[in-house]
Amino acid sequence: MDYRANEDYYWRNRGYSTAKGPSYNQIIDVDISEGVSAELFTVSEFKSQYGKIDDTTEDTLIALLITAARQMCEQYTATNFITRQVIAVINNCNGGTYLPYGPIESIVSVKDIDDNTLTTDEYKIVGVYFKQILWPTASYLKIIYEAGYPVCPENLINAVKAQTLFLYENRGDNNVGMSPLAQIILNPLIRK
Repeated sequence: MDYRANEDYYWRNRGYSTAKGPSYNQIIDVDISEGVSAELFTVSEFKSQYGKIDDTTEDTLIALLITAARQMCEQYTATNFITRQVIAVINNCNGGTYLPYGPIESIVSVKDIDDNTLTTDEYKIVGVYFKQILWPTASYLKIIYEAGYPVCPENLINAVKAQTLFLYENRGDNNVGMSPLAQIILNPLIRK
């Protein structure tokens, strides 16, 4: 039995806080379901610039794969590539929980477990793009914020293109995960 099989997963998902050591905070729930107005690139851009696909019969499938690839890349890095609203429910008992799916543009509201809205004097959030809530150290907080890149960096767009091509070429396979090329591009974004 390989007792180290999940070690990589543990280190990527441990919620490490450099100020206090390992953190036992939890992200209870995240809603990033708000629709996006447009994807990072069009089907025709993908086909001509990256996929080198001439056929038009699978354009609908490619459009769906572009969306799926972006969502997979966002989930892999816990980063929003497109600006939208995020609703996160967190357990901040130890303080210092990082808010998922940054970069965060603005905080809309912070609510306690009883759905009471906290004033800016009743909570402390630090950080520039990937923010951390220091206090209150409450059992549950619901935080609503605007997050994502106003203009997505080109390397992230290339990762989504690589993932789209990977999904297109491996469609029908049982165990299709992340593209190795997309992982290489996205790994530096994973917050430890």
